[in-house]
Amino acid sequence: MTIQIVTDSSVRFLNPDNNHHDLINLVPTTVRFKDEAVEDRPDLQLNDVRTQFEADPGNVYADPPSVEQLVEVYSRLQAKTDEIVSIHTSAGINSAFRNAVKASEGFRGRCDIQVLDSTSLSAGLGMLVSSAATSATAGISLEDAVRIVRGIIPRMYIVFFLDDLSPGAEWPGQSVAGYPRQYAQRPSISHDRTRTFNSHGESAYPHSRPGKAHRIRD
Repeated sequence: MTIQIVTDSSVRFLNPDNNHHDLINLVPTTVRFKDEAVEDRPDLQLNDVRTQFEADPGNVYADPPSVEQLVEVYSRLQAKTDEIVSIHTSAGINSAFRNAVKASEGFRGRCDIQVLDSTSLSAGLGMLVSSAATSATAGISLEDAVRIVRGIIPRMYIVFFLDDLSPGAEWPGQSVAGYPRQYAQRPSISHDRTRTFNSHGESAYPHSRPGKAHRIRD
């Protein structure tokens, strides 16, 4: 039987073909707005939900896959395989990994479910899931597929750059606190830590603690 891969629907793939890969199974991550809920999925575009975000930006929540949803997916896959690699958003960001661990406990002795904390999110999670799917397609053993993914995790860094933290800003970093563009502060995310750097790569808050996001005031 071929290994099956399970991950959060908030995953993003560099190769769009993986959005519908036969071995990749998505468990819903739900984005809740004031009056509606939307499943975050690889093909969801920001423009599809921009109106909801802008209407009430302080009341938007992302619910990770629940234990019950994960149990449902594992149960369905058990008819196809007895080996599953379940890779989830960083445990430092949400409870998807912990929920997967709890959900997998009921399958002991019936299905070998290896649950991995990606320590990443979005495209970083997608890279790990893609690697697992490639291994599964090649017929690699579950043990080796898990070893390959675990070997990638500590070597992977995902960095996001924003020129301005203000929503709808016309141009990025146009004079933050009166400083010229080259001194614009840019927040970056590496794994589940948030730090802020200027455009020269120097820490804007050298004494800040990892995990705390800083907002730059005009």
